[in-house]
Amino acid sequence: MGYFDGLVSGSFKKDETGQTVFFPYGVFGRGKVAPSEDAAQSLRSGLKIYYMIALPVIIVVSILAGFLMSLGAAAVLMVVYEVWVRAKTSGWARSPRRSTWTESSTTAT
Repeated sequence: MGYFDGLVSGSFKKDETGQTVFFPYGVFGRGKVAPSEDAAQSLRSGLKIYYMIALPVIIVVSILAGFLMSLGAAAVLMVVYEVWVRAKTSGWARSPRRSTWTESSTTAT
C-alpha cells in the first residue's frame, strides 16, 4: 500500500452491516454511508487524487512563497475539499457512529 492509499484508507471503515462508511473529517464528525461499493471506490479514487495534488501544492507554495501564502493555499484547498465532498456524498445516509483515533490510525496503516 502506498502513502496516499494509507491516507485515504483512514477515512473509510466497514460498519456492523458490512457497508462502507466515509468519515470526511476523520474523528471530528459523523460518517456517511456509501450507497454502493462503486460509489465508495469512486470517492476513494478521487480523494487519493486530491491528496496527490494538495500535498505537493502546499509544500511548493510554502517553499516558493512562504508560510503565510501556504496558509492561504491550504484554506483554498480546504474549501475545495468541502465543496467536492458535499457534492460527491450528497444523498448518502449519515452514520450514527463516529470514528475513533484508534480506528482511524489502525485503518491507515
